[in-house]
Amino acid sequence: MRLQQGTTQLKNYQGAWQTDPTQIANIFVKYYTEILGMKTCRRSKDSVRIIHNGPCLTVDHQMELLRPFSEKEVKEAMFKINSNKSPRSDGFGSGFYKAVWLIIGDDITRVIMDFFQNERLLKKLNATIIALIPKVENPEFARLKLTHLTFIDDLMIFCKANCEFVNRVMEALSHFSNVSGLVANMEKSSIFVAGMKDQVKNELLLRTGFTLGELPFRYLGLPLSSKR
Repeated sequence: MRLQQGTTQLKNYQGAWQTDPTQIANIFVKYYTEILGMKTCRRSKDSVRIIHNGPCLTVDHQMELLRPFSEKEVKEAMFKINSNKSPRSDGFGSGFYKAVWLIIGDDITRVIMDFFQNERLLKKLNATIIALIPKVENPEFARLKLTHLTFIDDLMIFCKANCEFVNRVMEALSHFSNVSGLVANMEKSSIFVAGMKDQVKNELLLRTGFTLGELPFRYLGLPLSSKR
């Protein structure tokens, strides 16, 4: 007889134990809904005015994007990859594929061309290795100039600490929500400020609805601070 793991009882938000499977499922759904946020039912189309405010592709550029890839371009893309890039889960890096291209080049090209033509790709080809960033005292990333940083489902936006820039950021997030139907979880969103008067700080907190975070803090092992 094989025993299967499962949750037979769970406390609800009032502290009462629930044993009914339906009630237990509802507790899980409510918990993760509060973490991930609600999906709005109303979605608006992207504003044509916003699109036209930025650079747009010409007809020639659009036709170039629709043009099928060639076998020559597949090889050129492969050989442009740095040979010292980290290897994939099979242990082979781009340097290996370049060295034996005369042997396996045709097979690699057929797989890539088949993907673009038929949208078929083996799941194993999309496997990856997650590299953890070590916690060191002085990581060298001062030369990077960031405006935003994304990792998995986290998003960090960097801007000047004044109402004008923060309003622009909030307008962009609102527009993204209207188009995609995704809404940020305000309880998990924080704003970090430094060297600012309390009056301006309170205005930004009121405008965003975010909680106030404290500097310094660590993210993925990297210390984030207002100091250089």
